[in-house]
Amino acid sequence: MFHASLLRIPAVRTWASATIGTRLAVTTVPLGSVLFAVAHTGSYAIGGLLAGGYAAGEAVLAPVMGRRVQSAPLRREVAAAVVAEAALIVVTVLLVALTSWWPLAVLAMAGAGGVAAGVPGALRSYVSRVVGPEHRDRALSIDTMINQASWLTGPAFAAIAATALGTPAPLLIIAAVLVLALIPVARLRDAPVRRDAAADAPHSARALALLLVVPILASATIMFVMAALDVLLPALLAERRAPTVLSGITLAVLAAVSIVCSGVYGARKWPGTASAHSQGAIVAMGVLMIVVGIATPLWISLTVCVLIGAAQAPALIGRNIALTRDLPEAQWPVGFSLLYSAGGVGYTLGSTVAGQILEYGSVTTAFAGIGALAVLVVAASSVPVRFRADRTAETAGATPSSGHH
Repeated sequence: MFHASLLRIPAVRTWASATIGTRLAVTTVPLGSVLFAVAHTGSYAIGGLLAGGYAAGEAVLAPVMGRRVQSAPLRREVAAAVVAEAALIVVTVLLVALTSWWPLAVLAMAGAGGVAAGVPGALRSYVSRVVGPEHRDRALSIDTMINQASWLTGPAFAAIAATALGTPAPLLIIAAVLVLALIPVARLRDAPVRRDAAADAPHSARALALLLVVPILASATIMFVMAALDVLLPALLAERRAPTVLSGITLAVLAAVSIVCSGVYGARKWPGTASAHSQGAIVAMGVLMIVVGIATPLWISLTVCVLIGAAQAPALIGRNIALTRDLPEAQWPVGFSLLYSAGGVGYTLGSTVAGQILEYGSVTTAFAGIGALAVLVVAASSVPVRFRADRTAETAGATPSSGHH
């Protein structure tokens, strides 16, 4: 199994347990909220507001909570966030089930997403520190594998639990899982920032933004493509008069392929920089989206969809590795939280843009448009990289090198 030796380290196992417990909430709550709201209010709109409120809370508060975690004891902040998230999820269930105050329920769910928005970045920063530079790439590979596995199992768990145990079950069970996650959270050991890292940290927002602009754009673009695929794949199947269940099966296989490829990518060193790997993989995702739309046999389109999962793995891991190499260690929690926020914004934009293109054009046009936009964003993001290279070379009194990053 990939990275088995790393998982034998007690600190890594503890981190993995905490990550699984907290990440499952992120992937279970959206569908669980929709199923619960529809059963109790009869409104898909309210269900969508609950799910959207959770994601909006994450996107808006991720930078704030990331900065808070960065400047406070890790265990205390993560534990407080987990407890608050679990409590607000339960409050949401009670508001919907026992009252007609659904706007308050939406606010509570937005609070649940927001208070825990710094947790993924905090845990990602933690494992990057405890394993040291020599194992950091493999640790971030495991993190991506856990993330993809959570997206594979979370929605399925929400559907099964709602059917078998009742529609409140997914949300109440995930609140209990969050409470159980306090056990590994309490066992997280101190992972102090190196003494020289804080001194190296950029103090202005502009300096931090310049360092992060490429990974932020990468994070948003990856989720932009994946959100568009969620919207466009069912439309493609309907146009081809194929069973819509194939969309769920295809996306599940895509996630499984992404998990395997994440393990392969993290298991060894690859030529080039992590940032270049991420940018190249995003270009591949964009090109593959175009192919999905224009391929005539349906089986080819679905096969290419699965290949998007293979490209997604180095796109995500390369983005995370690039951040740890470009950003001073003291800034990792807020940096990862900004990536998390950018991903939420990208997902929202992807689903919205895909839906609007479908409204006025064909499925083929929608796939091509989304793919082309992804490639254009990568091309545009090369500008700040060149600017940084030129400034660095100018400061050093040297000629800029095309390979500098």
